[in-house]
Amino acid sequence: MSSNPLKTTSFNLLPKVGYFVTPNFALGLDLSLSLYGSKDNSGVSANNMNSTLLGAGPFIRYYIPTGKIFPFCELGSSLGTIINDTKYINKTVETSQSLLSIGGGVGAAILLGNHASFDVLLDYHSLTVKDKQDNIDNYRTVMGTLGLKVGFTIFFGRPKGKAVAL
Repeated sequence: MSSNPLKTTSFNLLPKVGYFVTPNFALGLDLSLSLYGSKDNSGVSANNMNSTLLGAGPFIRYYIPTGKIFPFCELGSSLGTIINDTKYINKTVETSQSLLSIGGGVGAAILLGNHASFDVLLDYHSLTVKDKQDNIDNYRTVMGTLGLKVGFTIFFGRPKGKAVAL
């Protein structure tokens, strides 16, 4: 039986705050905080890496009122930075990258009473990452990601008119 010499840990906090500007149309702010760490205990390189991602950006969401389940579509973008701290046996290297994400998707909000819903979202995002240091040629990495997001939404207050979740 062999042990895994590479140990990784990650933590993600991805809150979203929105406001209903009309009964079924919400504008908001999408926030991202991700922490990642890895430790190589193989004895060959003994590298440790820590990364911190900070990001924020606007989103819009439109709900289609149909009863207890509300289909919705969402568009959003985010700007941010990634800070990497890699510790080698005899030196530490710090780098940073900028990121831009643009995308959207479709989903459904399943009501859990008057002030909460369980949300499922199928989305596509284009993510662009660019090194901030020593990037004379302005080199970028562009990735397309298809994802399935699940989570809970809590509604505070009561929007005027016939609104989602009320």
